[in-house]
Amino acid sequence: MKIKKYQNLLAMPVLLLAFIMLITSSGLAAVQFSDIQGHWAEAAIKKAAAEDIVKGYPDGTFKPDDNISRAEFATIIVQAFKLEKREGKVFGDTGSHWAKDYIATANAHGIVSGYDEQKFGPDGLITREEMALMIVKAAGLKVTAGGIDASDSSQVASWARDAVATAYASKLIVGMPDGSFQPQANAARAQAVLVLNRAMELTAEPIDAPETDTPAAPPETTGEVTGSSGGGGGGGGGSGGVTLRSIEILTEPDKTVYTSGDKLDLTGLSVILNYSDASTEDVYLVDFSSKGITAAPADGTVLNTGHTAVTISKSGQSVSQPITVRTSGQVTVTDVSSEARAAHVNWYRFNVQGNYNNIQIKTADGTVLGALLDKSAFEAAGFYQGLAAPDKVIVIYIDGVERYRGIPADYDPDQVTVTDVSSEARAAHVNWYRFTIQGNYNNIQIKTADGAELGAVLDRAAFETAGFYQGLAAPDKIIVIYIDGEERYRGIPADYSPGEIEITSISIKNAPDKTVYTAGEQLDLTGLMVTISKSDGASEDVAWTDFSLYGITTTPLHGASLTTADESILISAAGQTTLQSIVVETGSSEEVTVTDVSVKKYWDGILWNYNIYRFTVNGPYSNVQIKTAEGTALGLRISKTYFENRGYYMSNYFEGVSSLDSVIVIYVDGIERYRGVPTVL
Repeated sequence: MKIKKYQNLLAMPVLLLAFIMLITSSGLAAVQFSDIQGHWAEAAIKKAAAEDIVKGYPDGTFKPDDNISRAEFATIIVQAFKLEKREGKVFGDTGSHWAKDYIATANAHGIVSGYDEQKFGPDGLITREEMALMIVKAAGLKVTAGGIDASDSSQVASWARDAVATAYASKLIVGMPDGSFQPQANAARAQAVLVLNRAMELTAEPIDAPETDTPAAPPETTGEVTGSSGGGGGGGGGSGGVTLRSIEILTEPDKTVYTSGDKLDLTGLSVILNYSDASTEDVYLVDFSSKGITAAPADGTVLNTGHTAVTISKSGQSVSQPITVRTSGQVTVTDVSSEARAAHVNWYRFNVQGNYNNIQIKTADGTVLGALLDKSAFEAAGFYQGLAAPDKVIVIYIDGVERYRGIPADYDPDQVTVTDVSSEARAAHVNWYRFTIQGNYNNIQIKTADGAELGAVLDRAAFETAGFYQGLAAPDKIIVIYIDGEERYRGIPADYSPGEIEITSISIKNAPDKTVYTAGEQLDLTGLMVTISKSDGASEDVAWTDFSLYGITTTPLHGASLTTADESILISAAGQTTLQSIVVETGSSEEVTVTDVSVKKYWDGILWNYNIYRFTVNGPYSNVQIKTAEGTALGLRISKTYFENRGYYMSNYFEGVSSLDSVIVIYVDGIERYRGVPTVL
């Protein structure tokens, strides 16, 4: 018989994206990067890493926001689309470049061109509009004229306008959280992963392949277990006792970063359903309802900062899709000035009002003038050091969003200004006055409009350490702020607002009434209570019944059917998590044993390098998994049906970690049933 298999062009050898990352990895396939938690592309990066497509750096990072060059992007396109090598144009600056052949091939296929007859700019950082043009040509999409729904659509270059519109309409490249597209901004490694992923999905073509029982060189890794249909959909699992074992994110929603008050938009979301017979099924958002799949919060829900993830559930199984909901407070930049320092180097000074994490300054056309600087470093220095813009126009980005565009004023060290004045009532007739002082000064004092002192003269160090000036309330509310004895402000302060209070930690206060279960029972969270700590120093106890009011989620969900693989409940709120341990017993008095354990190495001399473990499980069971003596998983947990149909358990081979003479631990339904060194065949 014939079965349908689908080409997954992403599942190529590690050389695909590792080529541009210039690194190697000695870890297991289930790698965890230390710098992607909460990143907008976290799900896509994890998926690519789990499939052994991308690698991180030796220090455990992925550096998702580092930029990618034109040569590097051209190279991965040639490799990903398996373009036939052709003799294309060799530019004046690519003749001795490492990517010469890739650039020439991409040029011959009509995917890339130069800035002129001699210049390609291989080491120049690729922009988002250049990436759009390349990927649209590589994917062979029909280019249609049109525009994009973005605040800066007019800034898209004329030569890229139709390609950007096509990529935008095809959801290959989407807009930024602030509604802009930023066509001249440099593309990052994370964006390359996501764009290539989406392009491969658009260009995947079905091919016929004969069904085989046991391939000579099994192509799977410990990063994924599929049924006979690979990842393309193995049926619905609706008969013969087949049950749903797990859910995975296939593609994340187009939008994962929101502002408080926005409505949740799950467009682009799709999941993989993994069944107990090892088959899989890909389900897209439009079909969630017909497949009995729910999302919490639901599509269209008005979001607040308590929402940190969308939980997708079906038949007691669930998976979380992280989202970010930012506060609605507007961030503004004022009092921008520039001071020339060394040749072509400026110190830029300005005030940032509102909550923020980092800043960066670029030219009007997107050229970076300085490094990304975090809030603490900027405020400690008091200025941002960057190159001078050729036309003097600078653009200040706060957390990646444009907040200022213009020509800064010349810096005047003698000019002192007072802005952002607010007042907070404390004890009777006593206020805390907060304000920002721009410029050099020594001391401050506040008086009434008729000159009555409201507080003592306070030196600069004392004021900046306290963060406020304590003084009496003015009878008519009008205050005058004197800096070094000179009036710098007169008016009625705004009421002080501390901003939105955030959750800083979560912990278990009371465990659920029930923590020990038998496999097949439903999770019961009755009695569970957590304590949430807040950024204002307060804490609050929240019972399980009120979790939804605080945006608190659990995995598994209340009422989920449990298996012996469930060892804890993950409780999450605003990016903070805690675990509640549970025990799920097999529910059978019959003892389960593992015997006849052996191992054989499979190595094809080129790419595939595996350990093949064979053993017998005596007694009733549902699934098996092998780990090292230290607890590191050597492969996924696989079902009884999948294990017995195949006749072996496969894991990657790593010298010293899963060598043939290494101690392994075999878990049956999550319980250790064997520990030792297998017989080598």
